[in-house]
Amino acid sequence: MSKKVIFLLVYCLVFATFFKIPAFASVKKAESSGYFYGQDGKKKTEQWVDRKYYVDKNGERLKNTWAKLIPAPGDTKTPNKSDRFWYFFNNKGERLENTEKYIGSAKYYLGAEGRMLTGWVGNRYYGGEDDGALKIGWFKINQSWRYFTEDRGNLWTPASVPSNVEGVTKIIGGKTYAFNASGEMLFGWVKINNQYASRSIENYAYFGSANDGSMKTNTWKYLTLSKNILNDDQYYWFYFKDNGQVQNSSTESEKKFVSIKGAEYLFDIYGRVCHGLQWIGDELYYLGSKDQCWVQKDVYIASLKEADGLGTFYFQADGRGLTGVRAGDDSLYYKGKLQKASAKEVFRVVSFVQNGVHQNYVVDSMGKIQRNATVSNGEGSVYQTNSSGTLLLVDRETPHEGVGFEPQRANP
Repeated sequence: MSKKVIFLLVYCLVFATFFKIPAFASVKKAESSGYFYGQDGKKKTEQWVDRKYYVDKNGERLKNTWAKLIPAPGDTKTPNKSDRFWYFFNNKGERLENTEKYIGSAKYYLGAEGRMLTGWVGNRYYGGEDDGALKIGWFKINQSWRYFTEDRGNLWTPASVPSNVEGVTKIIGGKTYAFNASGEMLFGWVKINNQYASRSIENYAYFGSANDGSMKTNTWKYLTLSKNILNDDQYYWFYFKDNGQVQNSSTESEKKFVSIKGAEYLFDIYGRVCHGLQWIGDELYYLGSKDQCWVQKDVYIASLKEADGLGTFYFQADGRGLTGVRAGDDSLYYKGKLQKASAKEVFRVVSFVQNGVHQNYVVDSMGKIQRNATVSNGEGSVYQTNSSGTLLLVDRETPHEGVGFEPQRANP
C-alpha cells in the first residue's frame, strides 16, 4: 500500500475521532443489538422510528402488542396534539396498516396510518374509543340494541318497512325480534301488521322490555295498552298466542270463552282479559278478581260488588249462574243472583220462567223458599205454598201468572 493511501486513512480516522461522528450518520439499527440510534449516537427510546416502529424506554421495539400512542412524525395531524390512538405491532415490531385482522378472538381494522378505527365503518361497528373490536351479534349503541350478522358483522336492516307499520320481524336464535328501517331493535307494543283497522290490536305484538325485545308468545303479560291503540293507563292481563297476536274478541257483542291451559277466559276487542261479573248472551258468569280472570265454577259468593251495591251469587259446575233453588240450602237464585224479600216486605213472590214453565216462588228476606207454608207479607197479603215452595194461593185465591215481582238481575 502506498504511503499516500496510508496517510489518507490515518487522516480520516483522526478527523472522525476528533469530531465524534458515528459510523452511520442517519438513524439506523445496530445489526447485532436490534436497537436504533440517533445521529448523536444515543439509543432511541420512547419514540417512533421511521413511522413504522415504536421503541420503549429501554429502546426495545414493541412486538405483538397494542399501544396507545401519539401519531408518528409525518402522520396526519389532529387538532389536539396530545391525542393518542391505538396501534398494533406485529412480531417484527412493525405497525399494521390498511388491514382488517383477527387479533386474539376479535377482528380489528387498522387504517392507512396504523390507527385502530372505531365506531361505524360502513355498516359495520368497531366499538368505542378504547374498544375497536368488530361487533358480532347483539350490541347496544346509543341506547338502542342492534344486530350484526355472525358471518361478516354487517348491521342487519330490513330490506324495506311497509307503510303504516313500525317494524319488520326477524328470527334470531329461535326468537322473533322487530327492527325499524335503521336496524334498531324495537320493544314494547310494536305494529308489525297493517291488514286490520289502523288501531286494531290485531296489528300489534309485544316485544318485551328495552333490554329484552323478543316477541312474546304463548304467555300472559300484565301491561298497559299502547297509546296508539287506546288511551288507557290501566294495567290488564293479555294473552299472546303462538304467532304473537293478542287473544281478543272480534266484536264486543260476540265475546266467546277461550280455553287456555284448562281454564276458560274472556277477552274484549282490545285483548284485555275480563274479570268480575260478565253477561254472555242471557247467561251470567263470574270470572273472579282482576288477578284471576277465569270462569269460576261451583262457587258461592256471599258478598260480591255490583254497580248498585252488593249481592249474593251462586255459579254452577259449568260456570253459569244458577236459576232455581239451590239444593241443600233452599235458597232461590235467578241467573246466579240470590232472590230475597226486603226487610219491609218480609216475604216476596218472585216470578220467572224455568225450563219453559212459569214459576212463582215465595222467599223470605234471606232468600229461602217457603215450603208448605202460609205466610203474610208486610202489606197483609197471605201466601200459601206447596212442598216445592211455589205459590198455590194468594189471599185464598189462585194466583195469575206474573203475580210476583220480576227477579232481580245482576248489574255488573
